[in-house]
Amino acid sequence: MKILYVAAEVSPLVKVGGLADVAGSLPQAIQRLGHDIRVVMPGYGRIDRDKYGIQPLVGPFRIPFQKGEEEITISHTKMNGGVPLYLVENQKFFARENVYGYEDDGLRFVLFGLAVVRMLEKIDFQPEVINCNDWHSALIVNLVNKLSEEEQAYQRVATVFTIHNLAYQGIFDPSVVSSVGLDESDLLELEKEREGKINFMARGISFSDVVSTVSEEYAKEIQSKEYGAGLEELLADKRDRLFGILN
Repeated sequence: MKILYVAAEVSPLVKVGGLADVAGSLPQAIQRLGHDIRVVMPGYGRIDRDKYGIQPLVGPFRIPFQKGEEEITISHTKMNGGVPLYLVENQKFFARENVYGYEDDGLRFVLFGLAVVRMLEKIDFQPEVINCNDWHSALIVNLVNKLSEEEQAYQRVATVFTIHNLAYQGIFDPSVVSSVGLDESDLLELEKEREGKINFMARGISFSDVVSTVSEEYAKEIQSKEYGAGLEELLADKRDRLFGILN
């Protein structure tokens, strides 16, 4: 099976939290099972290109973004065990020291999502499954769902959305998604009820074929009001496609 694994951080290249550890180890385990898995992440400025043997692969190419265009380059290397790793490079939004914590984080990860989808058109890899992790890559699930209505290639792609930390949902003004052809008419019911804000996590849950979490217990807990962080009803509606898999 061909799998694209998408994460905002991947150890050992860059680590902020536990997501990096999972993204750095799980793809290797999946590869050992005989699957063709590739990983993609943003190319942050803090990553040591020389240390990890990172080289340009595709580009630069330009994609429409906001009211103009952004230049994207795809770089690549191999992780421990030989898993291919792609990095989405952009000088304005990713060539920074920190991973998170910027006022324009919403725009940054919208651009990341757009670039990942365009990357698939330019490299010789057509995934059967795209596994997105936490809110940073959730919009990719939404994009694939939208593209599948028009393009046959995306109709054959299954999406998995993995929740590592439900507390961080990626909530922004709807203007951040104008570049992907979404507007206020596309808001989820949950978003309409909450001041019309875009909720990336909610979109990952809503539009994915399968939702997974880091354990069976956590999968049960997040369907409750106590642990659901306001998304418990959405998760409960998805219960038949919600699975807990121990890391």
